[in-house]
Amino acid sequence: MGIIKLLIRRVAAVVCKSEMTLTEWNKECVAHKQQDGSYGMAQKYQSTFAQVEKYLSAISKPDLKVEEVNNEFIEGFSEFMENEELTWNSASVKFFE
Repeated sequence: MGIIKLLIRRVAAVVCKSEMTLTEWNKECVAHKQQDGSYGMAQKYQSTFAQVEKYLSAISKPDLKVEEVNNEFIEGFSEFMENEELTWNSASVKFFE
């Protein structure tokens, strides 16, 4: 399983009990990383989420509740990344750049 798929599943499992949207969750994570002084990681979260936003736009959804992240969403996002010529490996590399 690719690192992005694993990350998405783990994150969804942790926060799916809340009513947060993906955008709200991402903003919270970025703010937390910035408060910790992890500015590079905050930028990685923002860059990665930019791909999620592109996918949401492509499927005509302005946002998604974290609890709605399911296998169908993950598989669709995976296909979207492949169509954007980003393999899970290159997406992972971009995430950790």
